[in-house]
Amino acid sequence: MKYNYIIILMAAFIGWSGALQAQETDLEQPVDAGKLRRHELSANIGGGIQSLTFQLANRGVSAAGFSGGGGIGYAFHISRLLSVGTGVGIAHYGGSAEYNVLSSQIFRQSGARFTYYIGGYREELSTLLLEIPLLLRFSIAIGDKGQALRFAGGVRFGLPVSARYDCTVAKHKTQSALLEYENVEYEFDVIFPPNAPVPISESGKVRLNAPFQITAEIAYRLPLSSRSAISVGAYFGYGLNDMQATKKKPLVTYSTLENDLNTSPPKYTYTGSVLNTGFASSIRTLAIGLKVQVELLY
Repeated sequence: MKYNYIIILMAAFIGWSGALQAQETDLEQPVDAGKLRRHELSANIGGGIQSLTFQLANRGVSAAGFSGGGGIGYAFHISRLLSVGTGVGIAHYGGSAEYNVLSSQIFRQSGARFTYYIGGYREELSTLLLEIPLLLRFSIAIGDKGQALRFAGGVRFGLPVSARYDCTVAKHKTQSALLEYENVEYEFDVIFPPNAPVPISESGKVRLNAPFQITAEIAYRLPLSSRSAISVGAYFGYGLNDMQATKKKPLVTYSTLENDLNTSPPKYTYTGSVLNTGFASSIRTLAIGLKVQVELLY
């Protein structure tokens, strides 16, 4: 009789152990073990250092700009690990250029040569780009509820929608003019005393070529439901090509007409941003910032 109790207890223990093992097996299954949702729509917004970087000659100083942008995206999931993404967005890039002194600069044109002095030159630059990315994305699960780390890399095509400059010059002074047809050099301090420096304020459009960038992203993805998620991460982008217009213009243009020369100061115009002159070179985009993205799977 006592053996019957032992057999019953052993059978109960075996059944209980089997139930526990079955529960553990169920818990090991991923939450998203169902059908793979291959299509993803998203909307994003971000910001940080989004700058036009360039090199300035004659001891000029450039500074990065801080701005942001946003857009919409689409991704096709090849597998749970790999997907391809694209989209369209708008991004703002800024920057600045400064010169304490541009001393004894020379502007030459047909039949004349002018020298001028500039003190306290400052220019603010901004451009709005329409951007189209093409990214290869890798996702690594880091939890049992759909959390993941996402790594993405690829290229980004840009199209300048608008580009502007605003510059201020604390002091501009014309020093001399050499008129080749007269073979005479005129000193404006002698002709028009006193030849005092004058302040100048200019603004206008900038001509820039379309940028082609490499880009990389890292993000943490947190599911909101079985079909939606939010991701927070960082992005990096750098322009591979020079955005400077191929034809460089002089910063200052003087008129050689006699009536324009006989004024104080002689007639001149600023012909655009320093980015389109010989003072600047190697203009590229730089983007380092944070981004938040909301995603919908279907």
